[in-house]
Amino acid sequence: MTVTDALAAAARELGANGVTGAQRDAELLLAHILNTSVSHLYLHRERAVGVEELIKFATLVQRRSRREPLAYILGEWEFWSLPFTVTPDVLIPRPETEFLLELVFKRADPKNFRICLDLCCGSGVIGIVIARQMALPVIGVDISRTALEVARHNAVRHEVDELVSFVQADAGSCFGARSEISLIVANPPYVTLAEWNELAPEITSYEPSQALFGGASGMTVIERVVEAADALLAPGGELFMEIGAEQADQVLQLCASTWPDFTCDRFIEQDYAGRDRVLHVRRT
Repeated sequence: MTVTDALAAAARELGANGVTGAQRDAELLLAHILNTSVSHLYLHRERAVGVEELIKFATLVQRRSRREPLAYILGEWEFWSLPFTVTPDVLIPRPETEFLLELVFKRADPKNFRICLDLCCGSGVIGIVIARQMALPVIGVDISRTALEVARHNAVRHEVDELVSFVQADAGSCFGARSEISLIVANPPYVTLAEWNELAPEITSYEPSQALFGGASGMTVIERVVEAADALLAPGGELFMEIGAEQADQVLQLCASTWPDFTCDRFIEQDYAGRDRVLHVRRT
């Protein structure tokens, strides 16, 4: 069987099982098996695929047909143009979180690039990128021990393990005493119950629910992050937190009750699709 034939058969199977982007997924899976690039596949589209390679390819196609996320099958995913190890213990990095990072680098006061606290850090992608870009010490916090194992691996992989340390703790109580943190970033679970029931099986059946589901209103962990920011942010310090597209009003009300007028500036930043996406707080 040639590369062209193998891709066509795989794409048909994936499409029949409801996989969107079936052709692209088939290409990435076969490139993974052959240890090559997708462009190289098409340059050698008439190459014969060996029997052992076809068996391995069929196994991966079956996994994807069961709606297992491509990132977990491949074992890594690209974020900020860097490859990160991902496992079912961590959330798959998403473009919305790249937007959060863009805002940090664009809007944060340079004097706050002293130490960063990355709450709900998961696979560590946010803190690791900040450490790489700014040579900034980062403390990553997550409640999941297995997620932190992945994050530590990623920090070593990207050679920032001397800058980034990790703590297993709840986002709202990660430090007992008041600290003076100049920069906090967070991507907490914020999916509501109604949204959860509408999500694709790739998400609900495979990704860790505690990294996604934020309670009935989606606000449970967001409230904990704001609580932590109130206790930890130094004067002039900043919080950047990803939120759901329908949560801006609730989040701003939470900020108003946490920080009385004139004690902080707070903004909701919209992503490139015009959706509310990031809360930006600057303590005055």
